[in-house]
Amino acid sequence: MLRKKAHCPRAGAFFCMVRFRHNNGMNRRSRPWGIRAGLLALLMVWVLVLDGSSQAGSQPQTNDDPVLGARGCSPGKDYRSRKDAGIEVGYFSSSGTRTVDSTERDQIASDIVGSCFDEQSSKLETRIYELFHGLGYLSVRINNLTVKPLDQTTAAPTPVDVEVQITEGQKCPSYSEEEALFQFLVDHRSHSLDADPECVQRAFAWLSHDRAYTKKLVQLLDFERNDEHDDRLRSLSSRYPSTGVLAFPSAVPYLVEAIKQSESELIRTNAAAAIHLIYQSCVQAAVTRMKNEEDKPGVTSEQKERLQTAAKYVSELYGGGGPCKSIHGEPTTEKEMQRELDKSDSHIVK
Repeated sequence: MLRKKAHCPRAGAFFCMVRFRHNNGMNRRSRPWGIRAGLLALLMVWVLVLDGSSQAGSQPQTNDDPVLGARGCSPGKDYRSRKDAGIEVGYFSSSGTRTVDSTERDQIASDIVGSCFDEQSSKLETRIYELFHGLGYLSVRINNLTVKPLDQTTAAPTPVDVEVQITEGQKCPSYSEEEALFQFLVDHRSHSLDADPECVQRAFAWLSHDRAYTKKLVQLLDFERNDEHDDRLRSLSSRYPSTGVLAFPSAVPYLVEAIKQSESELIRTNAAAAIHLIYQSCVQAAVTRMKNEEDKPGVTSEQKERLQTAAKYVSELYGGGGPCKSIHGEPTTEKEMQRELDKSDSHIVK
C-alpha cells in the first residue's frame, strides 16, 4: 500500500487533508469526496470571515462629547426642522432678572438644557418666552441672546452654550388664582399705568367669567390699562378693560347703580359705555331702562340728573342708534330685545 500526501505548498495544513490511496483502484472513487470536503470547509471559513466583518461595520457610531456625554436631543425636546442639522443646548444661563428666584431659574435651565433647535435663534427665543410666560412673566423681554459652540465638532447637533439677558417684568397670578388676580388689580389701581398690561388683561378677562366678581369689576371701571404697545386698534374697552368685560345683561343693574351712586365722572361714563355695548343694536331700550330708573321712589334729583346724562351719552355715542334689531339683525321691539338679552345671559353660571 502506498500513501502519499497531496502536494499543496501554499494552502496550509488545514487544506492539505486529501490523501491519495493506491489500493485496488479505490483511489479513483475516494478522490472526488475528499476534494468536496475540502471545498466545503473552505466555504464555511469564508462565510464566518464575512459575517464577522459585517458585524464590525454595523456597530453604531457614537458622537460622545467629553463634556456633554452622549450627544442627542432629550426626549420631547427636539424643535428642529431638520434632523441632520441644528444645535443642542449644553449649558444655559440667564442674567438681568430681578424677581425671578433661583428655583424658577433652575426650572427654566433644566428645560432648555438638552433641547435641540435650528441654528437660527427664533425657535430658541420662542421657547424661552414660553417658559417665562408659564411662570407668570407675561411681559418678559429678551435683550440679548448669545450662542457659543462648546467645541469644533462638525457632527449634528452641535453642542452650544446659551447666554441670555432678560427683563422679566411683573409676575402675574395664574388663571386659577382668581382672588390673587383681583388683588393684583386692587394693588395697582392707584398707579394702574405701571401695571403689566398683559396681566391686567388676563385678570379682567378671567374674572368676568365668574359672576361673583361682577360688582367688584364695576368698582374698577376707572382702572386704566397701559395700551401704549398694543398692536391692535385702540378702543375704550382696551384702555378701560371693565367697560368691555362687563358687557353682559346681568351686569346692567350694577352699572345703573354705579351711574347713580359713584362720585367719579369717569366711572359713570364708562358704566354708560358698557351699557351701550350691551344695547348697541337697540339703543332706545337702554335709554328706556335708565328712564325707568329715574321714576323709582327714593331717587334723588342729583341721581336723576346723572341718569339723564348717561342716557344722553348712550343715545349719542357712535352717532346714536336706529330702529331696534335683534341679535340676529331682524327688526324687533324694546321688550323683545330685552327678553332676548336676558335669555342669552341665562346660560352663564352666576
